[in-house]
Amino acid sequence: MKHTESAYINAGARFERVQSTAATLAAAAALRAMLDAETLDDRAEARRLIEQGRAEIRLSAGRKR
Repeated sequence: MKHTESAYINAGARFERVQSTAATLAAAAALRAMLDAETLDDRAEARRLIEQGRAEIRLSAGRKR
């Protein structure tokens, strides 16, 4: 993989935290660029790590309520 596991997890977490439309589009573009840099075989794992980061943020947000 071209990027570390933590880079994908952190990128997913950043994507989940954004609040404006412009920031969402920028975060999505960054994720797309990261995925495009990967080989086809590594993209599934990268997507899983991104979703893991997003899930961690959603879980922590649920605990704060």
